[in-house]
Amino acid sequence: MSKKKRRGQQRQSQQPAQSAPAASMEEQAARREAQREEWRREKQRTERAGSGRGILYAAGAVALMAVVAIGGFVLLSGGGGGDDDDGGAPVVIDPRIGNAQPTMSFTVVADDEGQNVNATFDPTTLTAPAGEVIEIILDNQGTVHHNLNVVGVDGEAGTTDDWVTDPLSVAPGETGRVLVKIDDSGSYLYRCDFHPEQQRGTLILTG
Repeated sequence: MSKKKRRGQQRQSQQPAQSAPAASMEEQAARREAQREEWRREKQRTERAGSGRGILYAAGAVALMAVVAIGGFVLLSGGGGGDDDDGGAPVVIDPRIGNAQPTMSFTVVADDEGQNVNATFDPTTLTAPAGEVIEIILDNQGTVHHNLNVVGVDGEAGTTDDWVTDPLSVAPGETGRVLVKIDDSGSYLYRCDFHPEQQRGTLILTG
């Protein structure tokens, strides 16, 4: 048999193996659907317990890895987006707080004059007792993305003791939420990570 014929037979014998990726895609789709269903069951259990706003929030359209460690807490993703509102929303658990509910809540408005001009926070001072779980809602009334990051006791932004809004980047017209629990009294900077010099405030914890 000639070399040409042998090579032709080898090519023909290898072609059926190309059907493998289809099975892999089906398995991935099944896993995503199973993750969505698990998230739906968890949400129903939490809402029945009266703590629906405690540990469940939407993550927007951002696709997350199945398990991602961020700043000492874990995001368990329900998979990529879907046709329903629940698809892709994760369970967010911060072990520094666990399932504790906030005793006080504040709203901070983020605004700007378009394209990162004159970005502001209002109010720029919040006061609360030290050691309590505090909820801060960031209401983005501006035209660009903002967030709110409470710098932790080490005084350095971008470290694992920070407390940052979920989602990490809040789109115009949307809201983000962060729970904060700092046991030490004192003054703590909060800022927008996208506009760290313009959007700044102080969280005063008394004790």
